[in-house]
Amino acid sequence: MVGKLLTIASFLGCIVLLYFLTLSLWHSGLAAAVAVCWFTLGRGLIAMSVQLVSPDFLLTLLVIAYGIVLLRCLRRQERWDWFALGGIHAIAFLDKAIALPWLGLITFVAIALSLRKDFRRAVTCLCLAGLLPLLVSTAWAGILYSKYGVFTTGTQFRANLMQNTVKDRLHVPHEIEYRVLQDMSQFSDQYGVVDPIPPKYASLHLLLPASQILPKLIQAESRNIPEALKEIILLTTPGGVCAFLIGMVVLTQNRRNRAVEFQFIWIIFLGILTLILAYCMLVFDGRYVWPLVPLILALASGFLLSSNERNPLLPRICRAICIGLVCAGLAFTSFYRSSPFRTLNRDFQRSCYDAAEKLRSHPGMTVVGVGEGPYPEHGVGWEAVFDAAFFANREVIAHSDYLPVKANVAIMMADIQSANPDAVMIWGSPRDVEYEDLTAAVSENYRGVSEKITDPRAGEVGTIFFPANSSHQR
Repeated sequence: MVGKLLTIASFLGCIVLLYFLTLSLWHSGLAAAVAVCWFTLGRGLIAMSVQLVSPDFLLTLLVIAYGIVLLRCLRRQERWDWFALGGIHAIAFLDKAIALPWLGLITFVAIALSLRKDFRRAVTCLCLAGLLPLLVSTAWAGILYSKYGVFTTGTQFRANLMQNTVKDRLHVPHEIEYRVLQDMSQFSDQYGVVDPIPPKYASLHLLLPASQILPKLIQAESRNIPEALKEIILLTTPGGVCAFLIGMVVLTQNRRNRAVEFQFIWIIFLGILTLILAYCMLVFDGRYVWPLVPLILALASGFLLSSNERNPLLPRICRAICIGLVCAGLAFTSFYRSSPFRTLNRDFQRSCYDAAEKLRSHPGMTVVGVGEGPYPEHGVGWEAVFDAAFFANREVIAHSDYLPVKANVAIMMADIQSANPDAVMIWGSPRDVEYEDLTAAVSENYRGVSEKITDPRAGEVGTIFFPANSSHQR
């Protein structure tokens, strides 16, 4: 409940700060009001603020605050403004570790761009802006060192390089060796919570050489960048993206009269590029672009509503096209069939509750999970196994996101037999050949009880097998 309240409060705070950012940037109450309205109509943002417990809305709030102070720094060039910017930077790092290098780069570029003719003042401002982030990150690294024995500001990036990106198993001793299943007992507790770097393995040299990592990173970028760009376009609409990009050209042409705005938009553009590249290097989630959305909207709304006398004006035809694209984009993302506004009253975890109820009706404590739930876009994909097990107070000892092809069914069965769980939970649709092949193989090998997992709308979405010969009864 505390997490829910913090997430909702962060979203409401984003609305307030976005108004002041846009007002400070364009000196237009109308542009500020349009930006706020635009943000609240962004695809699923309101729905996500009440459905999720996520640090991303808090990071978005802090990024908007960072933008307000950054604009003040560019205009006033006061030393204590840069110090305040560093304070927001430090708090953002405590929310999400990626803020440390990301906002650090933006701060450095902003100082280099705006104070390039005054080296001594630039060094002073850089020291003041970096003081609090350095102190906070060093203190946090000390805390992690006391637990892991590794002096690092964060563990997730290293863990992803070790496990997710290269898709290799860590070469550490296992009680049971699997060929296709992932052994959850080695790196997670009974609730499926994974420690990014388990203390007993933290000191091992597990990273692959750069020659093996770089091709994987490039492959991940090529796969994830189109997803990230699509998510930004959906949240800001094609009209917002067009207004932002055309506005960059307009401000560049008027950089002598609009020096601060010119610097600000190019700094924001650098921030957009670097955050996308950083996140897409490993894995991508739509929430990762939320901090970028209000910055784009604050700038785009001013371009769409600017006048000849006060602001750089987009060509009239460009402005009309952009406004039309904004309206069309907001209408589509609000009312298409599976939009969050039309599915807000649905509980997509109903199948997880059904699976948990069936698990509770049989003795045992361990589960092997295979496959994905029916709604991966709503957090009921690979998570379905862990959600159902959590609701049933059972431990997932082995897991695979994917159903095996027919040639690998025998390998999967050998892994399941090695795990010897109290229950085998298989998620999938009866229309999928892989699902039918695996359920048939498990049914043939285990002479126990089976029960179907159902969803009110999707029907059968999985099967749970309760082997009669399990030795994991605890």
